[in-house]
Amino acid sequence: MSAAPAWSPGPAGESWQAAETAAGPWSPDRVHGGAVNALLGHLLGAVAADSRGELVRVTVDLLRPVPLEPLTARTHLLRDGRRYSVADATLCAGTPVARAAALFAVRDQTDDRTAESSPPLTPPEKCLPHREHAAWPSFNDEHLEIRFDPDPPDGLAAVAWVRPRTPLVAGSTPVCGVLAASDLLTGLSGGIGTDDRAALNVDSTVHLERSPRPGWIGIAAHPLVRLSGAPVAEGIVHDEHGRVGSVRQSTVLVPV
Repeated sequence: MSAAPAWSPGPAGESWQAAETAAGPWSPDRVHGGAVNALLGHLLGAVAADSRGELVRVTVDLLRPVPLEPLTARTHLLRDGRRYSVADATLCAGTPVARAAALFAVRDQTDDRTAESSPPLTPPEKCLPHREHAAWPSFNDEHLEIRFDPDPPDGLAAVAWVRPRTPLVAGSTPVCGVLAASDLLTGLSGGIGTDDRAALNVDSTVHLERSPRPGWIGIAAHPLVRLSGAPVAEGIVHDEHGRVGSVRQSTVLVPV
């Protein structure tokens, strides 16, 4: 089991190298989408570190397969305001391979009540450990600990609890864990394709109603409403203290 981070910075932090253990399930030469999400979250947090707000929304677009080779990072703070800020980040391997845009806002602290919109989740210690057992060391097995609820609450397709086994990036925050876990959503929703079609996760949008706390992150996935066309997976994000926000993923179906 790897103890090193999934990502290591190059000189001056302008390039990033994924560990071989950050590969995805499709190829040992391609970086897992969850690992890409985590790095983009780290970059966005760094570029907005001096802004007043907290991360409330991030959208990631996976533009093409991300190679397991040094990547150049570009970040911009597009707005730095008193109430909200906007930033973006792009990863390039000669050409852009992934990008993310984020909204940071000053949260309203006058009332901390939560209107729960999903049933309580089975705590992670009562869920079953899961491993993908890929043919090569992979991100989900080497860098994440994943547990599935064997009997998810009514109305949910599946529930997974996720926490990092290793630092995803040196100095990373719980937000990076949320973004890594969000890549599981389409599979949890039942959008894993068929014998003649494969489902590609090409984006994810996470809204955070409050900042996640360290520890386990839960993804409670709703069943897919539509199984053809361009299905959209939807889920609720939890930590061990309750609801944190929501996540959505577009699914592109391609022939196999």
